[in-house]
Amino acid sequence: MLGVCLQPVYSSYYKNGICVFKNITGTEINLGTHELHPHTCTRIERDIPGGIMIDEGEANAVCSLRAKGDFKLSEHTGEPVCGLLEISVAGGSIFNPEEPGLEQADLALLFRYKDFVRCGGKDCGFKK
Repeated sequence: MLGVCLQPVYSSYYKNGICVFKNITGTEINLGTHELHPHTCTRIERDIPGGIMIDEGEANAVCSLRAKGDFKLSEHTGEPVCGLLEISVAGGSIFNPEEPGLEQADLALLFRYKDFVRCGGKDCGFKK
């Protein structure tokens, strides 16, 4: 699941030179269920609408990714460790929205498996 929290209008709260946006309702986007086979790579790509001039803008939105699967967690820290299933997320710019893939990855938008956090409990993510 991809969680998207759109940037609100700046005039909604601006005080002492600081913008604080409270209690913004996010939206979940189902990226589907995928069966992954051992020693393979699966790419799930999604354009950011508005960033490439299509649909409603998600430029400057806050995004989160939630995944379920056979992840291996450290017995000591509970953090993800190399194991059964690993995920990385990359983002960046594209030149031609007709062709899949990134033209240039943004290093600030690279999240390695070890950077992920464990999410526990039933209520883990945005509400619809």
